[in-house]
Amino acid sequence: MKALRPYGHARMCAAKSRLRSRADLLPLMLAENAEGKRRALQTIGIERDQPLFPQLFARLMKFYQTAIDAYHDDAHIFLAMLRLHELENLKLIWRAVTRSLPPDGWMPYWREVAFATLDPRTLRDASSVRDLAERLKRTPYAEIARRVAEAHGNDLAAAELAFDQWGTAMLMREGLHSLADARNAELKKRGPAALRAVIPVVKRRRRKAELAPFSLHPAVSILLLAEDELRNINRLAES
Repeated sequence: MKALRPYGHARMCAAKSRLRSRADLLPLMLAENAEGKRRALQTIGIERDQPLFPQLFARLMKFYQTAIDAYHDDAHIFLAMLRLHELENLKLIWRAVTRSLPPDGWMPYWREVAFATLDPRTLRDASSVRDLAERLKRTPYAEIARRVAEAHGNDLAAAELAFDQWGTAMLMREGLHSLADARNAELKKRGPAALRAVIPVVKRRRRKAELAPFSLHPAVSILLLAEDELRNINRLAES
C-alpha cells in the first residue's frame, strides 16, 4: 500500500463525522415496540414506508464512493472490500438458479452495490449454473464462476463455500489480512463444513508506507465502522 495524500485522509475524516453516534441510536436501543422503533428510525433519517435494509445499504455505499473517489491510485483496495457485497449478490443469483426461483423471489434481496459489475437483468433468465457462469464471463467473477459450475454443479452448499473462499483470497491478495482473518472467524461459526473454506492467513510485517500518517488504515477503519453501523441498526430494528 502507498502513502496517501492528505486530501483523501481529510475526505474520509469528514465522512467519519457523519457516522451515527451511540446517542443517535439510543432511542432505537430503548424502543419497546415496533411503533417505537419506527419513530426512532425516523429520527435518523429512515423512511418508515420504505424497506429498511436498502436504505441502510445506500448510505453505506456513499462511504465507499467517497473512499474510491478520494484514493484513485489505491481504489482497488476499497473495491476489494466492496466486492464482498457483490459476492453476496452472486451467491443470491446462484441460489436462485439452483433452486429455480422466479425473479420476484430473489430480486427484493439484491444489493444495489456501487461500481457494480453484475447486472441482474442479464442474469435473471439463466437456465442453469453453467449458463449463469457463461453470462458472467465479462465480470471479475468469470473464472471462479466457471470453476464452481464445473466442480460443484447444483451442489449449493459447496458452491457457496467456494465463493466464500474466493472472497477471502481476494482480501489476502490486496493485503487486507485482518479482514481475511475476521472473515475466516465468521466462516468457522457456520460449522464443520465451512472450515473447508477457511484460508490460512500469513501475517506479514507491515511496510513503512502502512505506518505513514496518511496511510490506508484510517480509511479502511472508517469503512468498517460504516459497515458496523449498518449491521447494528438493522439488528436493533429487527430484534
